[in-house]
Order: sequence, then C-alpha cells, then structure tokens
Amino acid sequence: MQKTISETSYNYFLKTNLDKYKGEWVIICDNKIVSHGYNLKEVVEEAKKLCESKKFLIAKVPSGETMIF
Repeated sequence: MQKTISETSYNYFLKTNLDKYKGEWVIICDNKIVSHGYNLKEVVEEAKKLCESKKFLIAKVPSGETMIF
C-alpha cells in the first residue's frame, strides 16, 4: 500500500529531531522543514511560496515533554 503525502510528512515529523524548533510551528514539504516560526500565519504564507501547489504538513513542536496516549 502506498503512503499518502500526509503519512510520509507525519512520519518525518515523528522521526526527526526537532529540538531546535521547540514551541514553534513547522511546515514539512517533501520530507524537509521548509518554514518555521512562532507566527502561524507568517509560516504558512512562506510555505505556500516555497511549496507552490504541493500539499504540506503544519505541526506545532511541543515546548516541553509530551506524553502521547
């Protein structure tokens, strides 16, 4: 079964060390972080320019420890 763009980007988000982006919004496109920052609107606008018509994943990097159930 082929993975969707969202699944691929989400797996990248889970497996990548994002410590330097703590508390920031990140945009993942083509398995790389193309934009990041604290202002979501600005981050998305930059990503739209860089990713053009491609789909991208928006995620908030936790600022502290996170427990997932």
